[in-house]
Amino acid sequence: MPDKKHDVFLSYNSDDLEEVETLVNYLEDKAGLKPWFDKWKLIGGESVIKNLSRGLKASTTCAVFVGKSGEGPWQNREVESALRQQTKNPKYRVIPVLLPDAPKEPELPLFLAGNMWVDFRGKKLDDDRTLWELECGILGKEPGKGRPKSITYKGSNTPAVEKIARPLKKEGIKKIFTPAVEEIARRFKEERIEKTLEFDVFLSYNSSDLPAVKEIAFWLEEMGIKPWFDKWELISASPNMPSSSDLVKEALQQSACCTVFVGPSGIWPWDREIQAAITTRANTRRAGQPIFRVIPVLLPFAVERMDLSLLPDFLLSAPWVEFRQTLDDAEAFLHLVCEITGITPGQ
Repeated sequence: MPDKKHDVFLSYNSDDLEEVETLVNYLEDKAGLKPWFDKWKLIGGESVIKNLSRGLKASTTCAVFVGKSGEGPWQNREVESALRQQTKNPKYRVIPVLLPDAPKEPELPLFLAGNMWVDFRGKKLDDDRTLWELECGILGKEPGKGRPKSITYKGSNTPAVEKIARPLKKEGIKKIFTPAVEEIARRFKEERIEKTLEFDVFLSYNSSDLPAVKEIAFWLEEMGIKPWFDKWELISASPNMPSSSDLVKEALQQSACCTVFVGPSGIWPWDREIQAAITTRANTRRAGQPIFRVIPVLLPFAVERMDLSLLPDFLLSAPWVEFRQTLDDAEAFLHLVCEITGITPGQ
């Protein structure tokens, strides 16, 4: 076996060369990683196939880039080879990377589609959170809440972060953290000592609503509620681990309740796949634990832009939390907190 001299092999369609090269330069110059990039490695006159095979074997991970044109002619071979390595080597990760212009429903090989994506769709290539997720996928570590404030790139004395790890808006916090919310936070903190589940609430959402849900996740944690938020818990393309769907089901079992966020685009198809897990969890009461609650949360403008009758019955029958025109709706946030904690202020 050759030495693993490279952190990541880059597989891409030549139509996406410009975008991929931008990311390659970032990975080497800013993140301090060593990528295997064919434009930098292939020598004229040598066998392309043999060199690509050597590059895959000399890399600890493989990033498969998908843009508007889908897979390139060489990518099928590269992806097949990378997936074979993943089945043989528990430390080898194959990471699907969706470029900004990738289709809404990209066509990925069956086994690759089950790996955790790094998703640049709807973002710029310099999006710090997504770049951090890509780095963590390559290095095989959890991305957590974002790039730590104090982190510096390898070989650089310059701080790596332009965005702080906890982008809490003071004016929003002041508006929604009313005396009633603070009372619930105090009481919940006192009662949480006796809780046995790992998470207080599971956050289920459509990826198009990520900014809004991320803000709410920060708010919940700020007041002492521990959410299961996929962006903080899942590792990109973790090898020899259960599928993302199985990890989600496991997280549901470790959560006291579940919020299903509904934005203008509706719910994520993934939610439909785990409906059975949610309903099973809701109908199974554990000894010493309260009934598992499913809490539908309407995000701003959801009512005006989608047909709510299309939602699953298990959501339509549950009490709703409604953020009407703005996310920093103090009344809606109080309602959400009451539903999650089961605590009513003044009682």
